[in-house]
Amino acid sequence: MLTRLRVGGALAVLTAAAILGGAPGAVAAGGPCTASCGGGSAGGSAGGGTIVVTVTGSGVTAGGDSVPIDAKTIAQHPLCWYNQFMTGKAYAEYVDSGEAHAHDHNLGEPVEDIPGYEEHADDDKGHWYSGECSSAYWKDGKEIDGFGDAATAWFTDHPTVWVDAGDPPPEPLVTPEMLAEIAMKAMNLAPGEIHWNPTRTGDGATFVGMPTWVWLDGPTAVNVTASVYGGALWARVDASVDELHLSAPGATSATCGDTGTPWSAGASTDCAITFDRSSANQPVVGDHDEPTSRLSAEAVWTASWVSSLGGGATTLPDQTVTSTADVPVAEVQSIVTGS
Repeated sequence: MLTRLRVGGALAVLTAAAILGGAPGAVAAGGPCTASCGGGSAGGSAGGGTIVVTVTGSGVTAGGDSVPIDAKTIAQHPLCWYNQFMTGKAYAEYVDSGEAHAHDHNLGEPVEDIPGYEEHADDDKGHWYSGECSSAYWKDGKEIDGFGDAATAWFTDHPTVWVDAGDPPPEPLVTPEMLAEIAMKAMNLAPGEIHWNPTRTGDGATFVGMPTWVWLDGPTAVNVTASVYGGALWARVDASVDELHLSAPGATSATCGDTGTPWSAGASTDCAITFDRSSANQPVVGDHDEPTSRLSAEAVWTASWVSSLGGGATTLPDQTVTSTADVPVAEVQSIVTGS
């Protein structure tokens, strides 16, 4: 069902998808962004077009090696945008005929006419543009918290605007929150490669009853920046591995304060598990010729984001990335003799 209502002198559209219309003013296209901001858009047509966001980033391993993240551009639909409304002449006739005010009366909520509409009363080429926001583009539509505040702020800063024929339409809204969401997705945190010691020559087996030293080879910290306006508006997400949870059938579980330390003689680690039985009762999987135990390493990543608009870091939900390895677990047989 589609309902139209007159807000701030314009017709706003509300749908069951929580589209809210309002009285929304222009942000200079391509200009510096300091408050509620538009974004560099592709297309720029009524209906919002798409926002083209540049994404860059980098990462680092526990050993200090850099992890490249390829730069790319991502097309994103805006949260709020301008729609072409009426020509100056059509709107003036709508108001002067009394139809607009009759509509207001039926709605029970009187609204002022667009200020200065008389100046364009004879113009049948240029158009008024009014705003529209949709919760469908708010954090993937998964939640509604914060959408109303963001939309209201945009409508407050962006009144209905006049655009002469041939001039580009107003730019859509880009918020730091949107950019942070894009940056978080672009991180694409990948599982690391599990290593362990002891590893028996030939089959890589560890042994029952011996602490099996475990470490994860992969990124331990990543940052990704999403930006528009050539970098004038940006949000950066910083993420790092906070802890590692180890588990495997037939072994004690363990939690490590980091991704573990590569084994070397004389070193120490808190990232180890001990198998209390062999993997003989486990299945044969993959390229293995013998049963293995599935070792799982769950890396818990914590993250926060900051933006060019300041305000301090905002914490994001933790993410868990799981790595697995199939580990042969052997028993060491020994014979004890007495004298």
